[in-house]
Amino acid sequence: MKQRVLVIDDDKLVADTLSLIFLANGFQSEARCSAAQTRMLMLTAYSSNASRVEAQSSRLGRPLKLLCKPCRPELLLRTATEMLATA
Repeated sequence: MKQRVLVIDDDKLVADTLSLIFLANGFQSEARCSAAQTRMLMLTAYSSNASRVEAQSSRLGRPLKLLCKPCRPELLLRTATEMLATA
């Protein structure tokens, strides 16, 4: 059974592109522009805020990983696989 990934981004083109990367690499993937999820892999263009966001993630009550854009597809896929392995 394929691992399922829901890609969420406020930019539809970015969400669709990331979803296609997952689909092309054996994941079942859908793109959305907003949603509340149990596991979150967040990509941000604001690396200066990364440590603050990670520190505040404990309030979410769910696992969160943060990657900075631009992100190599290999890192994106490896991080997602690691997160899904602990599901």
